[in-house]
Amino acid sequence: MSEVSANLSILKDNLRFRIIYYSCINPNTISDLNEAWGYSSPTYLYQGSSLEKLQDANLIEVRRGSEKNTITSNYNALFSKENLERSLSKINKEILEEFLINSKGFQPGTNHDSDKDVLLDMARDNLDMDLEEQLMEIEFDEEEFKKLVEFWTNDTFKEAFLSLGCISRLFKDRKQRIPDNPVIFLFRLTMGVASSLGRVRDERMDIPDDLKYRFEKIIVPVYRTLKKKSPDGSSPELKEFKKELNDTFSLFRTKFKEDRYDFSFIERFSDITIHDEEERKVGSLFKKLKGDGR
Repeated sequence: MSEVSANLSILKDNLRFRIIYYSCINPNTISDLNEAWGYSSPTYLYQGSSLEKLQDANLIEVRRGSEKNTITSNYNALFSKENLERSLSKINKEILEEFLINSKGFQPGTNHDSDKDVLLDMARDNLDMDLEEQLMEIEFDEEEFKKLVEFWTNDTFKEAFLSLGCISRLFKDRKQRIPDNPVIFLFRLTMGVASSLGRVRDERMDIPDDLKYRFEKIIVPVYRTLKKKSPDGSSPELKEFKKELNDTFSLFRTKFKEDRYDFSFIERFSDITIHDEEERKVGSLFKKLKGDGR
């Protein structure tokens, strides 16, 4: 499939299109989708000429079989230059909003995206230097985003994390929250994976809940897929996947580590600068007396 001519915009405001596209990143049939999502009607996903319109937009390919048709989504379409630029801008805008909410108690108070963008930009323009530097540390630049794309285009990642079972587990009870742009989904999923791994490794990250999906929901099917793919973990494909995952985890750990804004060093700096010798002696005396229980 040609990624240039794909029209991702038709996914917007059409839940049926999104369900089909997300569900078939790895090839599946409509009956597979009905079972995974719990649709009792075998024709629901066919309504509105869904398959035909997705094919016309170059977002899926349908292979005709003797009994069932297999659908495969045009995954490469996500990584066109235009969509990656748009996605990076959207992701950084979400990071800005969460940062302003947590650092300044900012609430945009509008349901209109254009108005919200204006308010966010105005708020950013009024950040002091320290907050601006903190924000720049957690925003993503093009090179950092490129590392994420390398992870997302890894075949093992696609097979294990983007299976029909994983997608339906994440969204079955909240279908309307499936993002219009699947790259936004990939980012939030990866955030959730990194956050969960950080908790296990005692390297916790300060990632807002709205920027991540819960990895715990899909960890079992992901584990089973990886284990089946390489029972002893020695396959070249799994080794490459592990390398990409480690690089991705390191990126998130560096950007969102909990102690990034630990200012306790100021106290230590104060101890050796503004306190003179007499103050230190008095301080030591009080500590000694307190230790003696007096």
